[in-house]
Amino acid sequence: MTTSNNDASKPRIKDAHISHRNGFMGRYIARELGHGDDYEPPAICPLTVISDPGEMTEEEAVKLIDDTKPKHVVVVSSTAVYGLSSGENIDETAPVRPADNASRHLASIEERVKERCKATGAICTILRPADVVGTGMEGFTGRLARDVNNGSYMHVKGNDAQRSIVHAIDVAKAVRAVAEKAGDCGEGLTGTEAAQGIEGVYNLTDRSGATIEQLADAIAYRLGNKRIFTTGLKAAKALALLGDITLGALPWSSKKLKARTTTLTFNSFAISKHTTWEPMSVTEYLKTHKYSEDDI
Repeated sequence: MTTSNNDASKPRIKDAHISHRNGFMGRYIARELGHGDDYEPPAICPLTVISDPGEMTEEEAVKLIDDTKPKHVVVVSSTAVYGLSSGENIDETAPVRPADNASRHLASIEERVKERCKATGAICTILRPADVVGTGMEGFTGRLARDVNNGSYMHVKGNDAQRSIVHAIDVAKAVRAVAEKAGDCGEGLTGTEAAQGIEGVYNLTDRSGATIEQLADAIAYRLGNKRIFTTGLKAAKALALLGDITLGALPWSSKKLKARTTTLTFNSFAISKHTTWEPMSVTEYLKTHKYSEDDI
């Protein structure tokens, strides 16, 4: 696969404000929308993208909308707002029941932005990526990558648990897809259809059905063919218990073991009913993409 995240041929979506454009997702979105380091968004923008909502308060999100006066707001949230630790093919109709402070904050940002958009008449699109892979990734994928890199991750025999993932490149492409469909960049729909745009909530995954072991193997390859050992479930549970007893002094824990042996997958086909967005396989990308110094 030759998909790149530094395609200079992408037309710029002008007059867009991207919050935290130097943040984890902000960098990918800025590049996808054709915004170079010298881009200065105008004071009033038709499109406002809240790229890293975890880095701002609810009041800051509302103020951003009031200041930029957009016709369309895109929030890049997370499937974490569902508060689920297991499940299969979960779609956007699942209730929002965040289970920790970070996901509760994201859920609050979503609600405040929706309320403000309703009050101002702006289109509101909320994108909920599953676990994101990319430079600077955090959460489940970040912890997995760190453990693979330092050699503390081990496969567990018989583990076929799946975990929905998506690359940050494709999250950024989803932002472009909904922006183009709403006419934010002078393309896509026009007239009444453009005014309606694509409102609502959309999950984002790579739809590959990759297992957690396949993801770990792909990360290991990307990190220079790191060697991954395999252990039995009983031994893994013993290591996890020892990690619990030592209060985190060891890289294993019962919580981490459960997360890495439990299936959690989401359905992300709803967005493709309205756009041409089609994601790539994250594991294939990690194993086949020819990285350059311009990649992020």
